[in-house]
Order: sequence, then C-alpha cells, then structure tokens
Amino acid sequence: SSGINAEYGDLRSNLTPHKVEDLTMEGIEVKSVWIEDLTEVDSPPNRFCQDVLTNRLYTWMAPEAQTVFPDQGEVTITNTRMHHETFTHNIKVKNTLMEDATLVFRVFLAPAKSDDNLETRRKDFIELDRFVDVIEGGTERIVSRRSDESSVLVPPAGTVQQILNGEITDQQAPCGCGWPRNLLIPRGTVAGMRADLYVLVTNWKDDAASSSSQLSGSVSYCGKRDQLYPDKRPMGFPFDRAMGFDTLEDMVRAVPNSCSREVEIVFKGLKE
Repeated sequence: SSGINAEYGDLRSNLTPHKVEDLTMEGIEVKSVWIEDLTEVDSPPNRFCQDVLTNRLYTWMAPEAQTVFPDQGEVTITNTRMHHETFTHNIKVKNTLMEDATLVFRVFLAPAKSDDNLETRRKDFIELDRFVDVIEGGTERIVSRRSDESSVLVPPAGTVQQILNGEITDQQAPCGCGWPRNLLIPRGTVAGMRADLYVLVTNWKDDAASSSSQLSGSVSYCGKRDQLYPDKRPMGFPFDRAMGFDTLEDMVRAVPNSCSREVEIVFKGLKE
C-alpha cells in the first residue's frame, strides 16, 4: 500500500497547481478560528485541568475493558487505548453578501514546523472535519462544531447487548467505515506539540455533487452508500495538490475565506 500511496502522491504532485481563484469565495471572510475544550462541561472528573482550555488539547492512554465472544464463550479483555478530550472548532465567519450563503467548512490539522514551506508541509495536513452550515446574508456569527460530530469518524458502534435485545438489525447497523473515534487527534508530546489548525470555507452550492448531497454521518472518508461522493472537490482539497503559496501564512493572506491558528497538543501519559 505504501507503493500505491507513493504513486498516487507523485500523480497529485504533477497536476496543475491550485490557483487563488480555485480557493476563494467572494463575499465570505473567515475572521478567526479557535479550539475550545468541552470536557469541563461533559465530564469534570476526567479533566486534567479545571480551567476552560482554548487552543490546547490533551491526549492520554487508558485501559479499557471489552467483552468479546470467541468460540469458547464470553470473555472480557483489557486493552490500553488512546483518548482525547472533547472539543469544539469555533469559526467566526462574515457574510457580506445580501443573500444567505450555504458553506462547506473544511477543517485540517498539521504539525507546526520551523520550515513553513507549504509544498513540503501540505501532505502533513489531516482532515479533522467537513460540514455544511448556512450564514445569513449581511451577518457575522460564530459557527461551532463538536469534535465527536466530525464527518471523518466511524459511527458509534452498537453493543452486543443491543443486538441481543433486537435494538440493532442488519439494516440499522452502521457500515463501520471511518476514522477511529478515539484517534481523531494525534498523540502530541509531553512538553506540548505545536500544530497548525486551518479552515477553508467554500460554496457548497458549487461543490455539492447534486442538490440532494449531504455531508451528514461518516462521509468524508467513505462517501454515501449507493450514491455519488457528495463533494465535487477532490479528497484532501485544498492540500491534494501543489499551490502557488510559499507558506501557510501566505495562503491565509491571499484567501480571506480561510484562517489558521496555532494550537498545542499535550500528551498526559497513562491514566489509570
């Protein structure tokens, strides 16, 4: 698979670079973006800090008991898994148009580097989320989105007990496609890993594959069963190919419907 990935990367590198007009949307400006930790609201006993955390994320390892059903019967096993605190992306958007704008928000994360050459960094960006929202004409507001609502994540798995109780049928069972829910955020480091959060907002009316296309559920990596992939833009857009910008800062300056913010990811080790 690594060879296939390398071939695909070479193919994308040889495509015509994105132009500024491929990325911009007239009348839409992203004023700021930031991350806010939600764990204080969701589950105070699990917090590492008691203050509301902005632009800092915590990850940790913790043992977790699971029940499996091999041939010999029910067995409980314990695995140590990575976890991260629940957070929101907060994106302040201004719509100067005189009509409502249906927008698709494309959220990415990459390790910060001292060499900010965008061509060498663009393959480092991972998609955290992609979702649609409507901003009324002539307004400015903050769009907030929870990390556990991300369209890249695998749907929550049902339990064996739910299946035994008839609460989940073959037709209702999730497809199981998507990124693991506990691994949305990279581990980070004990000292704190610097990372760049980036969001690009584009016109969903132009980007949607059809008028009925939606970005609900685990669609970013998997698409929709028996339907066209809902987004006409390539997977990984805008980092799917070269761009005419030297640095991420240059890109944000040239594309007002985008924004970036440095965040920190702190690994807290094993949590018993």
